[in-house]
Amino acid sequence: MRLFKVTDATGDLIDAIWRWFTASAAIGPKSRRGKKFGKFGTGSIILFPTTTIFNENYIHIGKDTMIGEHVALSAGMMPGQKCLTNPVVKIGDRCLIGRGSGIVGHLSIDIGDDVWTGHHVYITDQSHGYLDISKPISHQSQPERAVSIG
Repeated sequence: MRLFKVTDATGDLIDAIWRWFTASAAIGPKSRRGKKFGKFGTGSIILFPTTTIFNENYIHIGKDTMIGEHVALSAGMMPGQKCLTNPVVKIGDRCLIGRGSGIVGHLSIDIGDDVWTGHHVYITDQSHGYLDISKPISHQSQPERAVSIG
């Protein structure tokens, strides 16, 4: 049993409302959330909906860069964490980060100008140790190495 019938007009209305919400909730350099970033270049945008974004002050985004919807961006492991370097995550000019991707920096991730990623790409500068299989991963070293792409 259907609770309601979706007509073409209803579907078009829902689509128009969703497009308005996504455009209104996108993060740009002049938006309240955009001003939290260490740098947020003109013409750049983070599309809505987002997932986890924290410690924005350690994240720098260049000019004319588009970051797709459902992308996670973070510097450190938890909100409010003091990081050792600044920026921790740097995304250059004219980049495109595909939807569903994750960029999680702990030390240094530098994505150069004109870099495009596919959807669901994960970039981090930290790995989980697994040399001693008798210990849980959480009890082993978590090596960090700077990452540079492009």
